[in-house]
Amino acid sequence: MRRRGWTLIEMLISICVGTIVMSCSVLVLGLVLHTNRISQQQAYATSVVGRLNIAFRQDVHDSSLIASTGEKKKQLAMDFANHGRVVYGVVPEGVVRRDMSGDKITHEQLFRLPDNLAIDFEVDARTQPNAARLRIRSDERAGLNMVIEAVSSQDEERTGS
Repeated sequence: MRRRGWTLIEMLISICVGTIVMSCSVLVLGLVLHTNRISQQQAYATSVVGRLNIAFRQDVHDSSLIASTGEKKKQLAMDFANHGRVVYGVVPEGVVRRDMSGDKITHEQLFRLPDNLAIDFEVDARTQPNAARLRIRSDERAGLNMVIEAVSSQDEERTGS
């Protein structure tokens, strides 16, 4: 006589195997989502630093006077021969760039960076032309360590003529 169907033991074993496979797939899915989130955060931070790099280098290049202001190298002011001033500052959200006309802020741009970064500015006025540096350091896990260095072209034009 042929038996039709499944025994209780066969059903329990198949349910256990199915449960193990499902739990493993949930763990892998969680790991993939976590890795994706970290990758997106690093891509965003890299994009923001790229935009900051372009703006900082252009401002330093066009400036006629560069001075580190504020305490602990957290602000950098640049004066321009033809228009106002630009002030870079470190805020909890990242770096802010302010276009100033006198004491009035005409435009403000925020470069939002991760929380775990140490950011500071440095001006080397001993060199001709003036050089300014923006240092961004993070812990080893974030892997975002860089120095943006730029040189003012206004000094070259003054000393060259």
